[in-house]
Amino acid sequence: MLLHFPPLRPTIPTSPLLPRFCFSIAATDRRVRFLNSTGSSNGGNRWKFADIDSGAVQQRLSSWLFKAQTLLNDVALPLVKPALKMKLEIDGEPQGMDLEMFLSLEITVDRRTPNGYLSFPAAVSIEQFGRMSGLTGRKMQRIFKALAPQGIQNDARSLVEYCCFRYLSRDSSDFHPNLKDIAFRRLIFITMLAWEQPYSEGDDSRYPLEKSSLQTRVVGESAFVRIAPAVAGVADASTCHYLFRALAGDERGISLNLWTRYIGELIKQETWILEFVDFGGESRRDVWHSCISEIISLYEFIREYGPDDEDATIQHVYGAHRGRRRAISSVANSIARLQSLQYIQRLPEDPSKLVQFSYLKNAPEGDIVLQALSVSFWGGPLVKKFEEAGHGVVHWSRPSEDFSSGSEHVFDLDGSVYLRKWMKSSSWTSSSSVAFWKISSIKHGIILAKNLVVSDLNLIERAALTCKEKSRKVEKTQATLDAAMIKGIPSNIDLFKELVLPCTILAQKLDKLRRWEEPIWTLSFLVVVYVLIFRNLLPYAFPVMLVISSATMLLLKGLKEQGRLGRSFGKVTIRDQPPSNTIQKIVALKEAISDIENRLQSLNISLLKFRTIVLAGQPEVTNEVALLLLGGAIILIFIPFKYIAAFVVLDLFTREVEFRREMTKKFMNFLRERWAAVYASPVVILPYENKEEGSTDNDAKISDGSNSQGLQTNLNNSKP
Repeated sequence: MLLHFPPLRPTIPTSPLLPRFCFSIAATDRRVRFLNSTGSSNGGNRWKFADIDSGAVQQRLSSWLFKAQTLLNDVALPLVKPALKMKLEIDGEPQGMDLEMFLSLEITVDRRTPNGYLSFPAAVSIEQFGRMSGLTGRKMQRIFKALAPQGIQNDARSLVEYCCFRYLSRDSSDFHPNLKDIAFRRLIFITMLAWEQPYSEGDDSRYPLEKSSLQTRVVGESAFVRIAPAVAGVADASTCHYLFRALAGDERGISLNLWTRYIGELIKQETWILEFVDFGGESRRDVWHSCISEIISLYEFIREYGPDDEDATIQHVYGAHRGRRRAISSVANSIARLQSLQYIQRLPEDPSKLVQFSYLKNAPEGDIVLQALSVSFWGGPLVKKFEEAGHGVVHWSRPSEDFSSGSEHVFDLDGSVYLRKWMKSSSWTSSSSVAFWKISSIKHGIILAKNLVVSDLNLIERAALTCKEKSRKVEKTQATLDAAMIKGIPSNIDLFKELVLPCTILAQKLDKLRRWEEPIWTLSFLVVVYVLIFRNLLPYAFPVMLVISSATMLLLKGLKEQGRLGRSFGKVTIRDQPPSNTIQKIVALKEAISDIENRLQSLNISLLKFRTIVLAGQPEVTNEVALLLLGGAIILIFIPFKYIAAFVVLDLFTREVEFRREMTKKFMNFLRERWAAVYASPVVILPYENKEEGSTDNDAKISDGSNSQGLQTNLNNSKP
């Protein structure tokens, strides 16, 4: 469902950017009694130590101690040395503000839900975003329950998304202005924690103070990928996975300190000025190359997926004229993020994966993500129906009806239209693209904006998920290929021998049968072959072999899934080469090159002899070969194939028999002699000639010739 919210004004005093966390604990479920009073039997009141709430006392004392510590720090801060003062501001300030926020925030959210007890970060996120939208947390719960589908009404994670996305949908800028406020950055971090763990382990509403600090908490990849792209300028949906890995590094997640440093550097970035790269640093060179590639890919994307500037249909779609600016702003944010990672020393090995256009250009299924981006940039509500030249009025229909026909426009989840006329890229007609856009209009959640969908994915996230799954398969395949790449000629020869070992064993078995080393097996094999030949079963032999092969593969697959073949089954094992020095390696390389050269020479000589026979370079040999080919053709025409096949099999299996062995040797020697008597076609090697130098020499020869001719003419004319 598509929701439109009027601009709301907060009911509490706020700063120009963001209301501070300065509320008091007054809600019913968070109200804490310091002492409980009880009436005596005669109606009087008196205190009983058994009725004192120890948890409330501990929390109140901790609050007092924290306030006293904060006061002492404020008093002692001017007396600290400058270096220590800077360290105190970096290390101590976030934790103090975190604790102050947890102690002084008013919570009106009903934390008891049918699915469990809301975690404290979830309650803080819901309450704060509700206040920023002009409502309370409890009212946000009621509105969400009234608007949400039946399946997600009691889902705390969807409630957190709704409160966050509802506030973010009020701003349509390319970079969210509230990111300049440190409180808003912490709120986004808390929201990611809430999304990752929306429910608490127990139903106790009193949390120990040490668990409330955000310094020990980290955000996982799933929460970062879900929340960070929703905040304009923080991350792109197509590259947020790589951004998380770059930020987290070897750690298990992103901490508050790292998150604050990243956003702090991000808002400091100014307009990027193109300058010559410093080739002294590899990382700087990679960043420079990634930025240049991203700019080039941006204009390729605009030219391929965007409408032309002079296209009149841009005026028929609201906001389409700003699509080019949105794409450029997206690239500017990508470059700023890349520079921020460089400044905080979190740059990955391949920076090109953090800039979406250059990455998607070569990524598997990346064209689908580019299509979704084009719909997001240039798509918008239709202003009025228009008539195409010679086509009449356009009839609008959903792409899920018949997108493959090639005559439909593309619709976003919020109803935005991307015109068919703008689909200039050939990728729109691919099978994967057609399959994606056929199901693109299916909705399951609450649509707050084009790219903000509660409890569901928007088009860019769906396309990015498809690209990610395909990329994971490609990376897994590439990892196996990289692992199979072995250096060294001897090692590769050993690997090749190991791979063709089954074929080698089969050839050895057939050779044993041909030599009659095991007469019983040879006779059995010949009986089977002749039955297949004379019963006309040869057409069925190849299909039967295919069936046996497929059955064998399926059997091995089943045994492997059951674990009966062992973990090492299927692995190729070879021996490593003995250690050798540089001279031995050079000698081995020289021998290998010489062997390759000899084999190439033999192959070339054979080809030259065939050329002589075909082109009648030796007429008597050509006549003999032509007569042999003619005789073979006559035999194939008049004699049935089964008799020819039977004769060939009989010849192969009787060559090594004693009564034919001498005859076979004489015949093979005769063939070798005749082949050795064939001439090789002559080869002419021309001297090397450079084209430029050759043209210069020809010009010089021509000029010399003309001069000599002119001189001869002058001499003739001078004669009496």
